[in-house]
Amino acid sequence: MKMNAQNIKLTMVAVLLIAGGISVRAGIRYVSPTGNDANAGTSWAAAKLTVQAAVATAVTGDTVLVTNGVYALTSPINITNVIVLNSVNGSSVTILDGQQAARCVLINGFAATVNGFTLRNGRAINGGGVYCNGGTITNCVITNNQAVGDAPQGGGVYCDGGTISHCVISGNSVTSTNTDHYSASAEGGGIYAVNQSQIDHSTVVNNSLNGYYSSGAGINANNGRVENCTVSGNTAYGHWYASGGGVYMTANAGGLIRTCLIAGNRAYTDRGAYTTNTGQGGGVYFNSGSATLENCTISGNSVDGDFSNGGGLSCGAYDQIRNTIISGNTATADNPVYSVNYYPNQYAPPTFDHCCSTPQPAGAGNIASGPGFVSGGYRLDTGSPCIDTGTNQAWMATATDLDGNPRIANGT
Repeated sequence: MKMNAQNIKLTMVAVLLIAGGISVRAGIRYVSPTGNDANAGTSWAAAKLTVQAAVATAVTGDTVLVTNGVYALTSPINITNVIVLNSVNGSSVTILDGQQAARCVLINGFAATVNGFTLRNGRAINGGGVYCNGGTITNCVITNNQAVGDAPQGGGVYCDGGTISHCVISGNSVTSTNTDHYSASAEGGGIYAVNQSQIDHSTVVNNSLNGYYSSGAGINANNGRVENCTVSGNTAYGHWYASGGGVYMTANAGGLIRTCLIAGNRAYTDRGAYTTNTGQGGGVYFNSGSATLENCTISGNSVDGDFSNGGGLSCGAYDQIRNTIISGNTATADNPVYSVNYYPNQYAPPTFDHCCSTPQPAGAGNIASGPGFVSGGYRLDTGSPCIDTGTNQAWMATATDLDGNPRIANGT
C-alpha cells in the first residue's frame, strides 16, 4: 500500500503522541454548583453538577476542573484512573463535605492527583477524609474528619504508597469502638501512612486519638518519609498505652523524619487502674529501628501515665538522631520518670551526633546547653550555642529550612 505525504505526517504525529505518553483523548471536564449531571461536562456552559459524575466520565490524562462551592457528598468521590481533580480557586472556596456520612475522596490504586480542596466532615473506618491508595494529595485542607470503628486508622488521611504535599491536616480524630481491651487500637489521628508514603511541606495540627492503645496522634507512618512539616498540638489518649503524640514511626526498613518542627504534642494514659499504663514519646516514638531523625526541633511535648518515657523522643536500636534539638519536653509519673527529653533503649541504644539535649547524649558533637530560642518561638536567637554546630551532608547543598532559607549558612 502506498502512503501519501499527509498520511505519513499523521502517522508520525500519532507515534510521537504514543511515545510521549500523551493521550489524544485528554481534555477537561467541568463541575459547577449551577451545572446538571445530564450535561456533557465538556464546558462551563455544559458543566456537571456533582464531582463524581465528572470523574466517572473522565479518561486517563483528563483534568476534572471544579469551581467554587460546597459539594455535599453521600458517598466517596471514587477515582479509578490517572486523572487530575483540580479546583479553580483553591481550598478556601472549594469544599468537599462528607456530612459525617461518607469519606470524601478515594484514590483507588492509581497515580491520580487531587489539588486545591477542603475535605471536611468525612467519616470511615480507615481514612475519614481521604483514602489515598497511590496518587498525590496536594494544596488541600483536610479537617474535621473521623475514623471510627473496631481498629480505625487515619482520621484525616489513610495513605498507602502515595504522597501528601503542601497540605494542612487539622482537627481530625480516630476513635476505637472495640470493647476488647486487648485489641482496641487507634492509629494516625491526622495521617496513617504505609508502604513508603511521602509526607512533605505540610502542617499537621490538633488531631487526636482515643483507644486502649493509641499511637501517632499527628502521623503514624510505617517507614516512608516525613519532611519539612510542622507537627503540633496533637493528642494521643490511650486508656492503657499511648505513644507518639506527634509522630509514631515503625521503621524496620528505614524511615526518615527530616527538617520538621514537632512541638506541643501529648501522649497520655489513665492512671491507677493498672500500674503499668505507659506514655511514650510525646513528640516522636520510633518502633523497631533503623529510622533517621535529622535537622528537627522537638520541644514542648509531654507524656503522662503510671510510667512516662521520653517526653520528646523515645527511640531504640539502630536509630540515628542527627542535627536535632530535643529540649523543653516533660514527663510526669507516679513511678520514676525516665528521660524527660529523650528515652533511648538501654539494651540497643540509638546513635546521637551533633544534637542539643539534656542529659547530653553520648556521641560526636552533642551539647547540653539550652538551645536559645527566640521569645515565644523556636527559631534560634542571636548567641544560641546551636548556631553553626551541625554536621554537613550532601543533601543539604540545595535544601532549605522551614522558613525557606538555605539549610547551610556560614558554611556549616
